[in-house]
Amino acid sequence: MLYGKISKIFDWAFAVSVIFATVIGIYVFTFSTACSNQSQTQNARDIHQDRVRPCKGKDTETLWDKTTADPIALYTFWLAVFTSVLAIVSGIQIFFLINADKTARLSADAAKKSADAAIKSADVAIRSAEISEKSLMAANRPWITVDIAAGGPITYNVNGVNFTILYILKNTGNSPATRVNVDPKVFAPAVGIDSVLNPPGELKKLITETKGSENPFGYALFPEQTVRQLVTVTIPTDELKRVTQKINFICPMIIGTVSYRSNFDNLVHQTTFMFDVRRSDAPRPISIEKKRSPSAIFIDEGDIPTEEIRLIKSFWEGGYAD
Repeated sequence: MLYGKISKIFDWAFAVSVIFATVIGIYVFTFSTACSNQSQTQNARDIHQDRVRPCKGKDTETLWDKTTADPIALYTFWLAVFTSVLAIVSGIQIFFLINADKTARLSADAAKKSADAAIKSADVAIRSAEISEKSLMAANRPWITVDIAAGGPITYNVNGVNFTILYILKNTGNSPATRVNVDPKVFAPAVGIDSVLNPPGELKKLITETKGSENPFGYALFPEQTVRQLVTVTIPTDELKRVTQKINFICPMIIGTVSYRSNFDNLVHQTTFMFDVRRSDAPRPISIEKKRSPSAIFIDEGDIPTEEIRLIKSFWEGGYAD
């Protein structure tokens, strides 16, 4: 602001100096012309007299006397004076222009920094709004927990080995869950056949399959409501033969997902589960006779009563709920 005012002052001074120098130049030129005409009519006797003022001796003449005695010299003197003034004014203007340029650059840098800070603040505000929205949804949406228990005996038939499981679902959230579906699967590792045991990979594959399906069926589960559902899963005969090629017992695992929807979004939400299936630790005559572990499930022992089935939450699961 200060530089702008000073620059305007020097602009006016420059303009006034130019006008003033022009007027002085015209005046001096006119004056010198008049004096030159007058000198031609003077008497020869007065030729040594001064054309403008009384002549002084050459020895006593000063630089100023010489300058003022000759109109051309006087014109040149004032022209030099005003040229110097113009040069000084121009130099001062250049100085202020340089400072104004620096000030403009500093202002531009400050404006850029302010704009960057505003963009960052806007980004932070957007992220905060998104976090607040997600927190609000998480606090009010449905959340389904799942537990399982033996719902019947383990049986063998022409289809393979069958597991009847009781699923216990509860909505611990604050709004209804809709289109609730349970998708279980049972598998047993083939010890000595399969090179890699990867239950988490099997569960991840099941998550992908069920989340990508648009199942229009299911039921509603309201806040604090609990539902019990019986589902039977089977290890097919061919697979049973494959997993018992090297051993005569199986180590079944029940894995699965509970899929549901919320009124707050259009996403498929899921809770997963993974349980190891074992037999009771209580010794049996056959386990004592053949010196077997009573908790192992040997296929030659046949069906297993419900009360002897144990379901143990597997450490492989890792816990998944979205």
